Amino acid sequence: MMITVARRFEGLQGSFPFSLASDSGFSREDLVSDLLGFYQVMSCMNNVFSYLKPISKEEALKRWDHYGKIGSWKNETFKPLLFPDPVRSPNGRPHFGQLPDFMKSVTPYNRWTSEDVGIVDPNRGFIRFGRGQPRV
Repeated sequence: MMITVARRFEGLQGSFPFSLASDSGFSREDLVSDLLGFYQVMSCMNNVFSYLKPISKEEALKRWDHYGKIGSWKNETFKPLLFPDPVRSPNGRPHFGQLPDFMKSVTPYNRWTSEDVGIVDPNRGFIRFGRGQPRV
């Protein structure tokens, strides 16, 4: 549910008329930031940043200045988009990294055809259970 809502929200931000005021739909950090917030709440972790390797504000601004405006790099995935230090890697390019293990402990449900799920079908007015067998 969280993934669906986050993607729809970012899509809305990137659509007309919102895109006239901002270019922030699917900004480089949006979905990963949403996922981090999800794990912070769901795991009741007091300090998730102790598991990460955050850089200083000064270093972040240096990368921001080097790689360009926020709309230059979109990220429609939940993988972190990493920006190399422009001093150490002047020809470096942004690349996808891996999530830390604690941010991989919950996975999206993908057994929709099993008999343990009921799905409301608003177009037909009934609930489908499991393998699509309707029950009124």
